[in-house]
Amino acid sequence: MEANRAQGKSGFSLLEIVIAMGLLGVGGFFMTSMLQTSFRNSTQMNVTTQADALRRNLVNTISNDSAWGNTVNANGSLSCLAPLYTNPPNPTAKSTCAPNTITPIGNIIVKDGGPSGGNLVYDPRVTTNGFTATGAPCNNFVKAGGNDLCPFRMDLAVNIICGANCDKPQVKVMGTMAYVPKNSTFDASFNPARYGFNFIRGQDRGPLKAICEMLGGPGAFNPATSKCKVDLVPQDTVMAFTICPVGWVPMNEAGGRTIVGVGGSYNLHDIGGSDLKLLTVANLPAHTHEVGGVVFDAPPVPAGFTGHGGFEQGTNGNPIYSDPGGATTFDGRMPYWALQFCKKLPPPG
Repeated sequence: MEANRAQGKSGFSLLEIVIAMGLLGVGGFFMTSMLQTSFRNSTQMNVTTQADALRRNLVNTISNDSAWGNTVNANGSLSCLAPLYTNPPNPTAKSTCAPNTITPIGNIIVKDGGPSGGNLVYDPRVTTNGFTATGAPCNNFVKAGGNDLCPFRMDLAVNIICGANCDKPQVKVMGTMAYVPKNSTFDASFNPARYGFNFIRGQDRGPLKAICEMLGGPGAFNPATSKCKVDLVPQDTVMAFTICPVGWVPMNEAGGRTIVGVGGSYNLHDIGGSDLKLLTVANLPAHTHEVGGVVFDAPPVPAGFTGHGGFEQGTNGNPIYSDPGGATTFDGRMPYWALQFCKKLPPPG
C-alpha cells in the first residue's frame, strides 16, 4: 500500500498538498478583498476630507475683506467694484456697477489678503489648474481621462447684484467642484457636487457693524471676519436653572420664593409671604353655630352630657357652641418643583 501512495518530497500526500494550496488560495483571496475594501474606505475618507478643506479655504479667503479687495483689483471683470477697495480706503467711495442689474462673471483670480496686492491662491481661468490629493495647487488637471496627481478642480462664478442704488452692491459667489482621478479605484463613490458652495458676499458692512455694536457694545464686530459676537441675554437677567451656568451666579434672594410681577402693592425687590399660615378668628367672618338642646350657662355639666367649651343662649332659644381650637399652622402651597434662580453677570472686561 505504501508503494501505491503518491507522496511529496516532504512526506505529505499529493492530495494533502492540493488541499493546503486551495486553503491558502481562499485565505489569500479574502485577505486581498479585505485590503482592497480598507484601501477604498481610506481613500474615501481622504478624498472627502481634502474636498471639504479645499472648499473651506476658498470660502474663507473670499469672505475676508482684505483678500477680497486684492481679488477685486486683480480681476478686470470686477473693475466696477474697484473704487470700494482702494488703499487707503475711501469711506465715501461708490461702485460704478450698473443699477438694477445682475452681472454674471465667469472664473476669477483669487488672491489672499497679503500686502502689495496679495499672493495668488487660485486661478481657475486656466482650465488645467486644479489641486492635488493633498490640496496643493497643480496645473495638470485633465477633465477627460483624469489625472491622479491633479484630481481636484473648483470652477468659480460671480454675480454682481445691483438694485436701484448700486453704491455698494452684493456679490454672489458660486463654486462647483470637479473630481476626476485617472484610476477609478480613487473614485470611491465620491460625489463632488456636495462640496461646492453658493453664498452672497455683502459689501456694505456699515449697518452690520452698527447693529452689532448696538447689541453687543463696542468691539462686538470683527471687521476681519465680518462676524458679530453678541450676548443676547442682558446682564442682571434672572432665570431658573438646575445649576447656574458660567457667567451666572445664584440669586440667593429668590431662594425658597416664587416670583411675582411688579405692580399694585408690589414694588421691585419686595420680599414677603411665609411658608405656613395660622388662621385666627380675625381671618374669619362673623358667624355662629346653633345646636338644639338644653342650654348650660355654667358648669358643672349634668350627667349624660359632655362638656366642651362654653354655650350661650341663642336668639331663638337654641344654644350656641364655641370651640377655642388648636391654634396650629397649615401649609397652603400648591405642589412645587424647586429650581435654582440665577442672575446674569456683566460680560468680562
